[in-house]
Amino acid sequence: MKNYMVFVIRRLFSEKTRVSLTLLGIIIGITAVVSLISLSLGVQDAMNSQFEKLGTNRIMILPGGASSFMQASMSAQQLTDKDVKALNGLGGIKYIEPVLSRPAIASFRGKTSQVFLFGSDTDEKSLEQLKNTNIFSIKTGRELKSNEKGEAVLGSYVASKMFDEVKVGDKININGKTFKVVGIQNGVGSQVYDNMVRISRKDFNNLFNIKKDVVSGIIVWADKGEDLNTLKSEIEDKLRRERHVKRGNEDFNVQTSEQLIGSFRNILLIVQILLIGVGSISLIVGGINIMNSMYTSVLQRTKEIGIMKAIGAKNSDIILIFLIEAGLLGLVGGLVGTFLGFLISKSAQIVVFKILGSNLLIINFNLILTISALAFSFFIGILSGIAPAMQASRLKPAETLRYE
Repeated sequence: MKNYMVFVIRRLFSEKTRVSLTLLGIIIGITAVVSLISLSLGVQDAMNSQFEKLGTNRIMILPGGASSFMQASMSAQQLTDKDVKALNGLGGIKYIEPVLSRPAIASFRGKTSQVFLFGSDTDEKSLEQLKNTNIFSIKTGRELKSNEKGEAVLGSYVASKMFDEVKVGDKININGKTFKVVGIQNGVGSQVYDNMVRISRKDFNNLFNIKKDVVSGIIVWADKGEDLNTLKSEIEDKLRRERHVKRGNEDFNVQTSEQLIGSFRNILLIVQILLIGVGSISLIVGGINIMNSMYTSVLQRTKEIGIMKAIGAKNSDIILIFLIEAGLLGLVGGLVGTFLGFLISKSAQIVVFKILGSNLLIINFNLILTISALAFSFFIGILSGIAPAMQASRLKPAETLRYE
């Protein structure tokens, strides 16, 4: 086997142009597969990280037809403070947070951009609850105060990236009204929370002329160890009685964080399958390229094969030599393609971070993906080399020695 390997490697180095062109197809295919799958896995890792930061013990309650707080403002149904009060008597709930949210236009020093505007209750109990959530923690400045008007807390991206370094004490215009910046939140890596501007609920209602008791949605934080599905069922039963609706006719939507994670994972799985399919097309083309190159090699080495057979080489020896050559072409192409794939995906992570200022992608070296890519490229090489190897082994010594 050692002699076979040395023989094959010397042959490959003596035909650098042919080998380089043959490797190109496999390299492109593996690069495409590794980079695309790495990016999708990066999104999944970032998503898992975000859910861990935001809390996996959350239950979101939204008006019927809405799947996010942004959509809630456009829903025909509405949630109110009565719904919030109705849930206060349920067990297993750590605390309840009513949410008011709408897109708004903010401007600062001549620059204008869209932000997510949140209205927060500023009573002592609500502010204490906010402190217990790491998504609203203050980096500089202070939290909103009770009975204060015209104050705003900015998300990290709004303060540092969207505008030119907004500082505590600066004034920002939101939908035509001026607010004083009293605090800037820590970044959590979420576009929703880092792109937010928080004002008091009273200011929010006045800004959009909303009834005092209407809320965009409700976040329920469950006690540690509480079964979310059981609590979800209890919340649904309570809200049906409160809103006088029957099962199946609910005008509200209750989602656990586990459901949201599951939905995102299912979507990512479909995307990964599609990406693998796209990359596989390139690999098939690369395999055809290897097969074509090996057939050419058989023609070029016909006399050489005859000499080997004349001095005692068996058909199995000829097949093995050609299969080793094809496998090496696939393996080397896989190594280069895997390296380039990770390089491209890592570069994409850096670009996304520079543009968005958040870890929307988290690309890590994936050993399973690397081994799978190398094994698959080696297998493609071997598979592509079988037919040419069989053809080479069937050549007759007498005819091959006369071949020119």
